Amino acid sequence: MIFDLPAADVTELYASPDYYDYRNRIVGAWNLSPMESRTQDGRIVLSQSMNMKAAVPLPAFAQRVIGNAVRVTQHYEWDPRISTAVLRVAPSMLPVPLEAVMQILPGQAAARCCISSRWCVECRIPLVGHKTERLLLDDVRSRLEQEREAISRYREVT
Repeated sequence: MIFDLPAADVTELYASPDYYDYRNRIVGAWNLSPMESRTQDGRIVLSQSMNMKAAVPLPAFAQRVIGNAVRVTQHYEWDPRISTAVLRVAPSMLPVPLEAVMQILPGQAAARCCISSRWCVECRIPLVGHKTERLLLDDVRSRLEQEREAISRYREVT
């Protein structure tokens, strides 16, 4: 994802519990648990659970397993010194944890930056595992676009 913001500004957003509260409302999450936030060894650790609908249309097999929505726990460990995070997402109804390593990189212009993310999704459900992995990665792609929009809107209102 490319942002028209300096890397330091985006790093600051990702370290802010206020940003996550705003973002989760923008993307339609509900029944949010209180944000757990602490600093550990220079890293900012944030964790929160919420209910979410899929960001992409679900095929019939997924609708039978997931239903209308799923409870998700997101756990971030940001190291602002190196603008890097590990994100773990645990959907309550699926034995499919998602993990990403994200890094904020300066862009070619000082007022731009890029977030590079590498996602790992492994679903060991017989017959539908690979379909589920593809579905989850499609959902992640859609949510990354929502993330870009949330950051732009958040900067406008703060």
